[in-house]
Amino acid sequence: MRWKLIAFLILAGLLVFSATVLFLRKAPAVRGEAYLRQALHCYRLAVRKHPADKQLWQRYEKLLGLLLPTGEVRLELATRYEECGFPGEANPALQELSPQERQELLAALRKRLSQTADLRERTTLSLLLARLSPQDAQAWFNLGKLYLGLGQTEEAIGALEKALSCGLQEPEVYYYLAVSYREAGRLEQAEATAKSGLARKDEVNLHRVLLDLYRRRGQKQLALQEQARIKDLLAKLTVPERPRAVPEEKEKPARVPTGLSPYTFLMVSKTEQKLSVCRYDGKNLEILQTYPCTTGKNSGQKEKPGDGRTPEGCFLLSQKIDGSRLPAKYGLGAYTLEYPCVVDRMAGRSGNGIWLHGTPIERPPYNSEGCIVLNDKDFSAVSGFIQPGRTFLYVAEKPAVGDLQSALEAVHNWKKDWESLKIDNYLAWYDERFSSDGKNRSAWATYKRKVNRTKKYIKVSLEDLQVLPFGQTPFGEVAVAYFQQRYESSDLKSVAWKTLYLVRKDDSWKILSEITR
Repeated sequence: MRWKLIAFLILAGLLVFSATVLFLRKAPAVRGEAYLRQALHCYRLAVRKHPADKQLWQRYEKLLGLLLPTGEVRLELATRYEECGFPGEANPALQELSPQERQELLAALRKRLSQTADLRERTTLSLLLARLSPQDAQAWFNLGKLYLGLGQTEEAIGALEKALSCGLQEPEVYYYLAVSYREAGRLEQAEATAKSGLARKDEVNLHRVLLDLYRRRGQKQLALQEQARIKDLLAKLTVPERPRAVPEEKEKPARVPTGLSPYTFLMVSKTEQKLSVCRYDGKNLEILQTYPCTTGKNSGQKEKPGDGRTPEGCFLLSQKIDGSRLPAKYGLGAYTLEYPCVVDRMAGRSGNGIWLHGTPIERPPYNSEGCIVLNDKDFSAVSGFIQPGRTFLYVAEKPAVGDLQSALEAVHNWKKDWESLKIDNYLAWYDERFSSDGKNRSAWATYKRKVNRTKKYIKVSLEDLQVLPFGQTPFGEVAVAYFQQRYESSDLKSVAWKTLYLVRKDDSWKILSEITR
């Protein structure tokens, strides 16, 4: 171990020496600017730590003047003063500007906004932008949504009221303002704002705000009226147009096993921070739409509560929660993921509260506590493809769909062996690590042998069958089969939804777990 440590130190020393030589070879002016930028970074940290030190601010301003144009110096000072809680100092930096200086400063602000991913800095910059352009309704609207996303309700109300007074009379503004009033406990203002928005356009989300308000007050008749109106409006909405890829040449339709119809699922790439809507017909995978999303702030597979990671696997979207029942930062709503699933529990993983949800703002990449987040516009579009209790979400660092065709064939062969009453052939489909409802493989085999002993026939129908990728696990590559099972035997009939978790083993598939609901 000692020699390994010595070798590591020598290697590290060589790397530092090489980097130093390369740096010193650069032109003196380049080295000088690098030193200044490093000093600027240190001063920025210093003023954050000691915001009351006026001499520190003066030296910081002089250093800024050596590196940045006048407009950007003003912007930097205003940003830091605002950040440090001195809005009174920030304002003078933006005053007494010539028209040209104002345009230069606005350009610098917009450029900085496009470059930063930090939500609090984006909020500060948006506030400065709105102050520089006090009649820009869109700037106030964007600022209001940022405040909502950060849970700063009163600030959101002020910015959104300003957007309305500047002439932005869109339903979205009324919706977010009504939600903000509701969050602040100002229920009468929330109701009045929602109704004002509805006077301009009959919009579902504004009716949802009223529904929530009437439920809170116990006004049952008004709540029923809102429910009926929401139902009528939703009935008129159509699923977004789904673009179809034009094949290069005509092909014969793929032979699809009985019981399989084309189905839609969602796929999230954590590496690309994208959510795709996918359609699979048993042979071909088609990407219908793709949207930017954000996932957990920490990389890797979720292991425990509070680790800031997004779980990887394939999860059923089980329930929709309307945004009117959630804090404003969740936007138009959320879908709950069935995490941890049985495979996660078998692998020792835990956690809860993982959702696919909206947000009123444009969230930067890797900016959630573990949920998958879409801006409200994209959340609304994706919702058109989701059926709670039927639609799955597949999440991976780099998604790979794999060989779903062979998994699909395995499910149909498992069904045939079950119907054959040849119990050994049927049980051969179950992996030795099988676990379900408290039973291991041995207990499952004992139970099934006992049940099948008196059967004269078994018929099984698999309807609405989906086969989906789950990804790599400690047990190997896993796929999910989900279907409505209609079972009939000589002494029993039943209908239930079933999930099979299949694990690839020696170029074949075995059942790792079986869940009936």
